[in-house]
Amino acid sequence: MTAVRIASTTATGNAFDPLAKIMSRDHRRTASPHGIQRLQLDEWLILLLAVAGIIGIGPFIAVRLLAGNYAVAALNTALVGVLVVIAWLVYRYRAVRTGKAGLALLCIIGVIATMYLRGAGQILWAYPALIAMFYLLRPLEALLVSVVAIGAVSPVLIAGDASNEVSVTLASMAVTLALSAAFSTMTMEHRRQLREATLVDPLTKTGNRRAFTETLDTIIDDDEIAISLLMLDIDHFKRINDRHGHAIGDIVLQRVARSIETTMRASDRLYRIGGEEYVVLATGSGLNLARRLGEAVRVAVSDLVIEGAASEPPFSVTVSLGIAERLPGEHPDAWYRRVDDALYEAKRSGRNQICLADKTASLSGPCTYTAPPTAA
Repeated sequence: MTAVRIASTTATGNAFDPLAKIMSRDHRRTASPHGIQRLQLDEWLILLLAVAGIIGIGPFIAVRLLAGNYAVAALNTALVGVLVVIAWLVYRYRAVRTGKAGLALLCIIGVIATMYLRGAGQILWAYPALIAMFYLLRPLEALLVSVVAIGAVSPVLIAGDASNEVSVTLASMAVTLALSAAFSTMTMEHRRQLREATLVDPLTKTGNRRAFTETLDTIIDDDEIAISLLMLDIDHFKRINDRHGHAIGDIVLQRVARSIETTMRASDRLYRIGGEEYVVLATGSGLNLARRLGEAVRVAVSDLVIEGAASEPPFSVTVSLGIAERLPGEHPDAWYRRVDDALYEAKRSGRNQICLADKTASLSGPCTYTAPPTAA
């Protein structure tokens, strides 16, 4: 078996791994060989927005102070201070959602406060703030916040200009909101489709190797939660392809995946990580519970009846399984190697059986439990 290389960067999460109690989104940081922390795209963008705001607003603090406009100077200082805090939270704790919400709130409060302090002439700042809402927040959230913000500044506009310029300004804002909402919705859908394409195995519709790797990247030490890996391999799959053809082989892969899913709990996750190799990530499962799950999987797969090619009779398939419970503080690489070794031992010992990994060694050694093969 070829071990998966577990990267050290932390994933931003995906649809296949809602491991709420053992996932780290905001508490882990890894470093590159040069000591520079690795950031995801969303984190870089938030940091760039925060730095741009600091650079854009900072000089106005001195300008307002020199002009004697202390209230606006104080507002600008507060805005810069909050931007610094947001940048630090995102860089240090990967608090992406918090950072986006903070920037959105800051933009809106800054525009409203500036207009009330400086008058209707500051309305031009509202347009970039409204557009930013649809990057920082979900479309519906951005729309609601923007409507509230427009309602909040409307009195300043009406008081500052009694002509029809107010209606023109409000109409242009409405168009800005509509276009931003449409673009944001389409972008989110495209991102969802792209992420699904990169994390879902197209044949079996399970998580793929990348989804599995990203899941392991996010697991942190938590001795209070048991978690086990079940790695299984379809026995003699090459023979199936050679005898029945790849089309039948694909059907076998799909049927095995569906069969595994029927035995899983809602908290378990299934990934296809190789040609005929699957992994089940069983959260809240110690070794004994994982063994029972593995035996249920083995039996369910062996009960399958596959229709062969036109000239071939129906046939059955079996799987071999390796199971390893994660040890306290164990690195995902070592955990994966133990379960991979256990699977190898199950196949070496005769296939269609389960081997439990040794808890005290990186190599599984002889099977600590073996489910005897059933008669074909």
